[in-house]
Amino acid sequence: MKCAECQCSPLDCRNRECSICTKDICCCLPRKEHRIYQFFRNASKLYATALAIEVLCICAAEIGQNSSFVIFGYKTAIGITLGYILGYGLSAFTTFAIMLGRSTYSEKCAVVVLF
Repeated sequence: MKCAECQCSPLDCRNRECSICTKDICCCLPRKEHRIYQFFRNASKLYATALAIEVLCICAAEIGQNSSFVIFGYKTAIGITLGYILGYGLSAFTTFAIMLGRSTYSEKCAVVVLF
């Protein structure tokens, strides 16, 4: 098992001398910290990324809905239905593409391939 951040295993770092690690301070070394502090530290690091993904998801949904309303009209039930389908579909695809783009391909992980 390897760390996703520094690409070293905890067995390499047990002597507190990690020669493989790509970071200045190895994340595999045990720290004496309460889990609540770790949770809030990780949440504060991910806040900006999560906010950006949320804003992009909302923008994609609005673009999909508004373009469908222009193409199919907004006064018919079919136009409204297709607007919501296109908006949520574009939003889901954009979020999936962002998550897929943030993963690294060097690690062995399960990737769903649709044919």
